[in-house]
Amino acid sequence: MKSNEKNMPDEDRFKRVVLQEHLYNPQELEITEDGSVYFIQTNGLLMKLNPGTKAIKQIGYIKNSDNGEFGLIGMALDPHFSDNHRIYLHYFLPDIQEKIAQVSRFTLVNDSLDLSTEKKMVQIPYDNTCCHTAGSMSFDANGNLYFSTGDNTTAFETTYSPHDERAGHELANDMRAAANTADLRGKICRIHPEEDGSYTIPEGNLFSDKKMGRPEIYIMGCRNAYRIYVDKPGNTLYWGEIGPDAGVDSSRGPRGYDEFNIAAKAGNYGWPLFIGNNIAYPHIDFETNQLLDTPDAAKPSNKSRLNTGSQILPPAQPATIYYPYTKSDKFPSMGEGGRAAIGGPVYHYDEKLRSSIKFPQYFDNAWFIGDWMRNWLKVVRLNDDKQLEKIEDLMPTEKFNKPIDMAFSPHDGALYMLEFGVAWGPNPEARLVRIEYNAGNRAPVAQLKADRESGPEPLTVSFSAGNSFDRDKDLLSYSWIIDGKKMSDTTSDLKYTFSNAGLHHVEVMVTDPSGLKSSNRKEIKIGNSSPEISIVLDNNTFYHDALQYKILVTDNEDGTLQNGIDGRNVTATLSYQPAQEGLTTSDGKLVNRGEILLNESDCKSCHLLKDKSVGPDFYSVSKRYFRQSAKDDKLVPKLANKIITGGSGVWGKAQMSAHPQLTTEQTTEIVKYILSLQANTTAAKQIPLAGSLTLTNKATTEKNGFYVIEASYTDRGGKIIGPLSATASHVLRTNKLSPQDFTNLTDMKVESNGLSAIHGSNAVVKNIDLSGIRQLKLHTTGSGGSFEVHLDSLHGQRIAVFPQNANAKGPSEMLCSISGIKGSHDLYLLYVNNALRFQQSMVQWIAFER
Repeated sequence: MKSNEKNMPDEDRFKRVVLQEHLYNPQELEITEDGSVYFIQTNGLLMKLNPGTKAIKQIGYIKNSDNGEFGLIGMALDPHFSDNHRIYLHYFLPDIQEKIAQVSRFTLVNDSLDLSTEKKMVQIPYDNTCCHTAGSMSFDANGNLYFSTGDNTTAFETTYSPHDERAGHELANDMRAAANTADLRGKICRIHPEEDGSYTIPEGNLFSDKKMGRPEIYIMGCRNAYRIYVDKPGNTLYWGEIGPDAGVDSSRGPRGYDEFNIAAKAGNYGWPLFIGNNIAYPHIDFETNQLLDTPDAAKPSNKSRLNTGSQILPPAQPATIYYPYTKSDKFPSMGEGGRAAIGGPVYHYDEKLRSSIKFPQYFDNAWFIGDWMRNWLKVVRLNDDKQLEKIEDLMPTEKFNKPIDMAFSPHDGALYMLEFGVAWGPNPEARLVRIEYNAGNRAPVAQLKADRESGPEPLTVSFSAGNSFDRDKDLLSYSWIIDGKKMSDTTSDLKYTFSNAGLHHVEVMVTDPSGLKSSNRKEIKIGNSSPEISIVLDNNTFYHDALQYKILVTDNEDGTLQNGIDGRNVTATLSYQPAQEGLTTSDGKLVNRGEILLNESDCKSCHLLKDKSVGPDFYSVSKRYFRQSAKDDKLVPKLANKIITGGSGVWGKAQMSAHPQLTTEQTTEIVKYILSLQANTTAAKQIPLAGSLTLTNKATTEKNGFYVIEASYTDRGGKIIGPLSATASHVLRTNKLSPQDFTNLTDMKVESNGLSAIHGSNAVVKNIDLSGIRQLKLHTTGSGGSFEVHLDSLHGQRIAVFPQNANAKGPSEMLCSISGIKGSHDLYLLYVNNALRFQQSMVQWIAFER
């Protein structure tokens, strides 16, 4: 059935409902006709969600070798599960030394996994090394079982194609596995389970002649096929393929790509000889680094000494979608960053299904995919020939937590998904969720504001629900409830006087014409007002040799400082934060540019601040390298480059993804932020509530630290409403700004020796308090032209001009007096050089002096 809708439904029609949290490395799920959800975890647990009660219980445990990518890795329900209760599990036997993956059939008896019913069907020997085990399973319409296997080849000796023929490097040679027709690793196999627990080989597998290859093989040339799905109409196979880690093209071959593949028949999908759109990896002599030859996708071969199968391989098939770490020109919607392709289901709209949460007809025949690292879901639209038409985002603003498997429920038409969570092992974000679709009218969204939320009795408060809205543009009605009593007002605004002290509750109910409602509420504290506290400074941006300040406190009940409020109950402190590259101020708070860049990247997909995840926590990294970085000026560039290129071995065998989409400047900022986690901030010292302080940590050009002044007060409280608190804080910085402090660069560039500028170029430094500032000092290198400083816009008031000596040959400092400018402003630095329009000049710093 084709969709009659033209555009992707609005995102707010989708809703993610959490069904269970704190799972342990969830892997794969399936859903029955009655809505029961079965899923597995690597620790051997088989779990079931009851569709009626929504309760989740353990219904089985199978002993296995749960360790890293080993464990219980795959599950499929028999096509006739409702009658025979058979379930297929793909797991590693519990032998610690010998790694053997096994596909077995079990029967559920009284809703419990009966281990005595196990029928051992297929065993796949693995070498005891990391990585890649795949494991996903799926049935087609003919009752054939498909299961994927990983290539079991170390990715730590090369980030390109692993085909190292040297003795002692066998585990780094995938010609023995994925490219070996006699080996089941790096494959998607297809078998037909028989009643007695054995299996037969369906017609149409890749090798009809056993001399050419194992008959179970349906797809070969896989690195880590994650996850597979067989769409029963047509028995078409879909899967995600996790690719290698190389960040750039080189003489070793193409950069790494993840793939999404579609196969309507058996085939060879290339790895480790080809990737993406059949881009070839050259055959390299790892001993001499000599290029030997380049494989031909039409006639690939495997002449490795480790090959136990046919030397002649089937032609390589290209991927449907393939994308690197950086943004793909061909598939730009896939984004950039770390990558881990997760294949998903094809949706088939059921017009007869009665469900208020089923996905609409728009998605009929669409393929749903995810990425475990980029945390997105997308919808792939294909034509009748399975050729790509377009890729659309599903819930693009939703933050998923490593989607690892998903399936549509035949019971309610909703999409169920397992999220792996932010760390290995049990964690709150490892969960089972359901994504529902609301096809009908949507409930309004109630918003509520109050002009005050505390005060003495009697207190008149103005409330407004005027910002409430309805996504269907319906006309809304309002009702108000105060302390359980319904008010007569039916407009969006309400003014009410509270006469009695205590905690009062105000609720607004917003209703659309169909009767759908939503509410919002506030607590109003009567009988005590929140105190107000502020810090008065002669300048709110900079500190100099002496700090003039005053703490002000007012409270409706307690009075003011020294007039009802005892200064001994007010706390004021001063602390000093040493300089760190990237550390600056924004809206009166300390911020670190490296931290911002880290949060915007995919780093937290594998690393947490203080807890171990896929990779080490950032505090441990900082602890290892902080002191070393002070002695070795080459360490920060080395670590910054490591983020870009990726690698392994320092923190174990786990491979850190390359990040070629980041610049050296960005990764340097990230490294400096991580190292700064070990830097010491001086303990806050209590200070008087007013006065002048001599600052002992006077900043110099080399050390531009920050002072943080804070104040707090807790009032005495009322008879019914207890004590209320207020705090204020302010960050002061050195009066010298460096090029890194400027933003919104237009034709200016931050370089190692300053901020470079050409005629017409400009930059902005935001929120600078000029109160008490009498002159600006600019340190430049260059000749000719002038730098101008404008207030609040590029065409705003010009407050300073710094003409450069046309004959200057070295650095120079220029002064310009200013006066009478108060308050905070955005300052625009503009370089003008009409005589020599393309001559470059440099700014080292600008100082603000009293």
